[in-house]
Amino acid sequence: MVGADGSSGGSRVPIVAAVDGSDSAKVALNWAAQAARREDRPLHIVTVLEPIVAGTARPILPPEIYDWLHEGAARIVEQAAGTVRSTQGVDPAGAATGTYGAGNDVIVTTEVAIGNPAPVLRELSSRAHSIVVGSRGVGGVKGLLLGSVSAHLHIG
Repeated sequence: MVGADGSSGGSRVPIVAAVDGSDSAKVALNWAAQAARREDRPLHIVTVLEPIVAGTARPILPPEIYDWLHEGAARIVEQAAGTVRSTQGVDPAGAATGTYGAGNDVIVTTEVAIGNPAPVLRELSSRAHSIVVGSRGVGGVKGLLLGSVSAHLHIG
């Protein structure tokens, strides 16, 4: 059987799950993990940290704030990966590299991307079998910092 990406079973083209810590993202992650397992694909979990700028290319916050935000974003993707690992019995030996997987289980990689979420996710989708996002992000100040972009993505 040939998949939509022209490959046959066991394709290494990942399913990308975008997470932001919201309940909607957790539902999307669950769906993406099940699809990755069912289709024998890797799962790439990503969150996008949007730099805050004030009319220029220079960030308006001190670097320490960005470090703190990046650490929080890294926790989000690692917690998401931990959820997937705990539901599939994955050997955590790959934890040091950010890659998880054992035997026929789903291989999970994580990433904190920097940039405007919609274009970053569109670019990631060009190297993915599919991209899965929640329908509603964290909102409020967290939403401003982490972003909710499902409305900006479209099926092309």
